Amino acid sequence: MKQHCPICKSEKVFKILNWAEGYNIHKCNYCKLIYSNPLPTDKELFDFYQGFLFKKPDKDKVHKEVEKRKTELIELFGWSSSGDTQNKKFLDIGGGVGIATKAAKEFGLDAHYLDVDQESVSFVRDELRIDDDHIFTHISAMQDKKFDFIFADNVIEHDKYPIEFTDKLYSLLKPNGILIIKTPHAGNTEAVFYPRINLRGYFFRSLKYNSLKNSIYGYINRWWHCDPPRHLYSFSEESFREILNVLKIPNYEINYYRLPLFKYSIIEFLFSKPKGLKEILIKILVLPALPVELISKLVQLFLTKLKAISPSGIILKVRK
Repeated sequence: MKQHCPICKSEKVFKILNWAEGYNIHKCNYCKLIYSNPLPTDKELFDFYQGFLFKKPDKDKVHKEVEKRKTELIELFGWSSSGDTQNKKFLDIGGGVGIATKAAKEFGLDAHYLDVDQESVSFVRDELRIDDDHIFTHISAMQDKKFDFIFADNVIEHDKYPIEFTDKLYSLLKPNGILIIKTPHAGNTEAVFYPRINLRGYFFRSLKYNSLKNSIYGYINRWWHCDPPRHLYSFSEESFREILNVLKIPNYEINYYRLPLFKYSIIEFLFSKPKGLKEILIKILVLPALPVELISKLVQLFLTKLKAISPSGIILKVRK
C-alpha cells in the first residue's frame, strides 16, 4: 500500500532508517515532516511514560528553575504587566515535573497541569504543592474547561495524532486566548554542533538497526528528534502550516529558538558536579577533546551570526 504523509497526505515520502522495536523513520519531501511508521499502541505509550520524570530538578534547584521558566513564559506569551495574568486560566499540557505550572501559579494565574506520568503527578502534588483539583491525567477530563493560556512544551512530538492534538488544544482556548506549542525543529542544522545529540543520541543508536551506509544516509537527512516510541514526529514550519490549514486556524505566527551555546557540551560536563570516581575518570579522558569543541563553538557562533544554520527548535503561537 502506498504511504502518505500523516500531515499533508503527500505521497512524496521516503524511508530514512529502521529504528528500535520494528519502528521505521520516514520523511515527507513536501512538508518536511519526519515521522514514525508504524505508531506505537496507546498502551505502549502509556507504559513508556510511567516513571519518565523528565528533567526532575533537585529540591534545592526548584526555585531557580521556576524563575527561569517565568522569564520564558513572559517572552512567549507577551505578558507585560500583572494585569495580563491575574485571575486568568493557564494550562500546562504534558507538564512533566510541573515547573511551568508552578511559575504560572506564582504569576497569579489559575494554573492547571496535565501529564500521564504518575510519578510526575506525585512530584507536582507533593513537592510543588499544586492542588489535586488542578491536576489532570487525561485531556478528556477538561471537556468543560476553557483557558486563557495553554502551554505545550515539547509535547506535540509525543502525540500520535498531532492534527487532532492541536485541534483539541485550540478548542480549550477562550476567545483571544493564546496557545504556545514548542517542539524540536525537523532537520535543523544547529544540532550538528551538539555531538551528544546527533552522534550519541541518534547516529550511534541507529547503527544497532542499520548498516553504516544507511546510518550515514540517515545522518545526512538529519532525522534527529524522531526516536519512537519517545518522539513520534519532528516538525518543520511547512508541516505546522499544513496542520493549521487543515484546521482552518488563521491567526498564528511561527518562530524559532536556539539551544544555549554550551548545552550538552564537554565544557558543561566538565563543570558539572561529579557523581563518583567513574565520572571523574571520564572527565579526565575527554579533556583532550576540549580544544576541538572550542573551535567548533567558534564556528557555530560565526555561522549563527550569518544565519547560515537553522535553529534547533520551533515555536507555534496561535491566538483564538
